[in-house]
Amino acid sequence: MRRTLERIAWAAFAAAAVFACARGLRAPWLAGFALPVLASAFFRGVEPPPRLARGLTALLVVVAVPTLLLGWVLMAYPVLPPGLVRTVSLACGAALCALCAALAPLAEGRWRQGRLAAAALGAIAVGAFDPTGPIAVPLRVAATAAVMLLAVGRLTARRGLRLTFALAVAVVVAETTMRVLPPAQDQVEAALAGLAAGASSGASSGHARLGEMESLQLSREIVLRAWMPTARRLRTRVYSRFDGQTWHPGTVGAQSLVAETAAAADLASVPGRTWSVPSPPPGPRIAVRVVAAGLAAGTLAAPRGVVLLRAPVDGATVDDAGVVLPPPRDRVEAYGVAAVVEPPAREPDAATVAATLAVPADIDPRLRALADELAAGLPDAYARAHRVSAWVSTRARYTTDPGTFRSRQPVAEFLFEKRAGYCEYFASATALLLRLTGVPARYVTGYVVQEWSRSGDHYVVRAADTHAWIEAWAGPEHGWIELDPTPAAEYDALRRATASSALAQLFERLRGEAARALAVLRAGDLGAARALLVERPLLAAPLLLLCVPALRRAWRRRRRAPAPPPATPGIAAAPELQAVRVRLDAALAGLGAPRPPSRGLVEHAEALPVALDADLRGAALRAAEALSAARFGGAPLEPASVAAAALEQALHARRG
Repeated sequence: MRRTLERIAWAAFAAAAVFACARGLRAPWLAGFALPVLASAFFRGVEPPPRLARGLTALLVVVAVPTLLLGWVLMAYPVLPPGLVRTVSLACGAALCALCAALAPLAEGRWRQGRLAAAALGAIAVGAFDPTGPIAVPLRVAATAAVMLLAVGRLTARRGLRLTFALAVAVVVAETTMRVLPPAQDQVEAALAGLAAGASSGASSGHARLGEMESLQLSREIVLRAWMPTARRLRTRVYSRFDGQTWHPGTVGAQSLVAETAAAADLASVPGRTWSVPSPPPGPRIAVRVVAAGLAAGTLAAPRGVVLLRAPVDGATVDDAGVVLPPPRDRVEAYGVAAVVEPPAREPDAATVAATLAVPADIDPRLRALADELAAGLPDAYARAHRVSAWVSTRARYTTDPGTFRSRQPVAEFLFEKRAGYCEYFASATALLLRLTGVPARYVTGYVVQEWSRSGDHYVVRAADTHAWIEAWAGPEHGWIELDPTPAAEYDALRRATASSALAQLFERLRGEAARALAVLRAGDLGAARALLVERPLLAAPLLLLCVPALRRAWRRRRRAPAPPPATPGIAAAPELQAVRVRLDAALAGLGAPRPPSRGLVEHAEALPVALDADLRGAALRAAEALSAARFGGAPLEPASVAAAALEQALHARRG
C-alpha cells in the first residue's frame, strides 16, 4: 500500500510540474509530456540500462545549468531581450518536461527519485519565469504531492528538513554573493547604470524629442527604488517650449536651495546635507527616499511639491515648475525629499504664462480648427482641460510601435492620420490643443509608479515606467492640475507584463535593503548609517561585515599618520581664539556652506564648492590657515582675526 501511494505521489508531483511549465510558458503542447508521467502511477517501473541512465543524468545536468542561470539573471538583473528569454525558456521547459516523462516510468529507487525531483523542480522554475503565468493550481497540486511524499515516501521528514535547510542556505549564499559583496556589486551595478542612463534620456535629458521613449516602453531595467507611503508620479523634467518636434525647458530662471543645519526626522537615514526651497509652503508633507541606479547626471526623480532635499551634493536648484535639480555633473545615488501633499495654487508670472501658451509658428491649421471646436461653449479652463484630455484619450489607440512619422508635424500626423502612438504623442497633442484654447499647459516627463510594482516596503521603478503627461493651469481655484491623456487600460495592460512574481518580489525586497545600505556606506555618512540601523535593526549584521575592510584601512592609516604638532599651552582654550573660530563658522554658514562639527576649518575651506566666488573661497582659506597656525603652531592670533574680518567684509559686500 505504501509503495502504491508513493508511486501516485511521485506521479502527481511530476505531472503537476509539467502542467505548471506548460501554463507558465503558455505552451499547451508541453502538457502532452504529462501522459506517461500519470501512467507511471499504475505500474511498476522498469530498470534502465546503465548507458541510458548515464545519458539521462548528463542531459539533466546540461539542461539544469542554463535553467538556473537564466532564472537568476531574470530575478537579479532583468536585462535580457524578451525574445531571447522566450526562446531559451521554451527550450529548457521542453527538455525538462521530456525528462520527467522519461524518468517517471523507470524503476523506483533513490537514483530515479533524485533525478525526477530535480527535473520536476526545474520545470516549475521555468514556468515561474513569466510572473503573470497562471500556475497557482499546478503548484498547489505539487505541494500536496510533496507533503504526501514526506508522509509515506522514502523521503523522510528528517531528510526533507535537511533538504529545505540546504536550499535556504544556498539561496542566501547566492543572493549575498550577487548583491552584498561590494566588489561584485560595484562592477555589475556600474555597467547596468550606464545602460539605464543611456536609455533613460527620454525621461531625464535637457530636451525631449518625440520618439525618444520608444525603446524604453517594455524594458525591465531597474532605474530606481523608492520608499514612500503610496504610489505617486515622480517627475524628472518639465518643459514649456515646443518647436513642433522637440520640447525644451523654459527660460525662467531657477532659484538656489538654502542649506539647512539639521535633517528632517523622516530623512535622517539618507546621507548628505539638507537643502530647503526658498519660502516653503505650509501643509502636510510626505517623505520619499530613493536609491537610483539609472538616472542621468544632474537629474532627480521626485513628486510635485518638493520643499526639502537631502542628498550628498554641494548645492541644488529648483525651477519655476518646482523640479529640483542637482549640479549638472552630479550623479546622485541616494537622496530623499519631503513634499507637500497638496501643492498650493500659486499664480504663474507673465513669463511663465507666455511660455506655456506659445505654439509653433507653422502649426497645422487643422489643430487650430479642432481646438476651437473642443473649446466651444466652455469658458472655464478646468472644463476645457478635461474635455481636451478626454477627447485625445479616445481619439487614438496606445501602441509601442506606431511606425515612422514622416511629416514635420508629428502631432498632427498622430491625431489625423496614424491615430496610434505612445505617451509622448498623447501628451504633446493635448498640450498643444490646450494652448490653442487659451489654457497654459506644460509637458512633463518622469515615472508612473504603480501599486503592483511594490516589493515589501518600497517600489521598484523600471525603465518601462517612463512616462509623459501634462500639467495645465486651471485657474487660481484649481492651480496646476495633472492630466494624463494616455489610455490607462491599454497602458497598464502592457506594463503589468513586467510585474514580478511573488518569489522575485521577495528577492527585490532583499536587494532593495542591500542597495540602500550600500549607498549609505559609500557616502560615508555615519549619522545616516546610525539612523538606518535604528530604522532597520536587521541590517546591523551585514553592515558590520561590510564595514570591516573600511575599518581596517582606517586603522592602518591612523597608525601610519604622523601625530599633529602639539598645541601651544593655553592657546587652544583662549577665549579670543574661540571667538575668532565662532566668527569664521558664522561666515562659512553665510556662504551657504556650514562646517560639520567633525571637519576641521582648513579641510572645510579647501573643500568649498567651486560655484562660490573665487575671492570668497580664497579669503575663507586664508582665515582658516591663520587660525590653525595660531592654535597649533603658536603663531599670533592677530592675523587670524584680520583675515576673519576681511572674510566678513567680503561677505557683507556680496550681500549688499
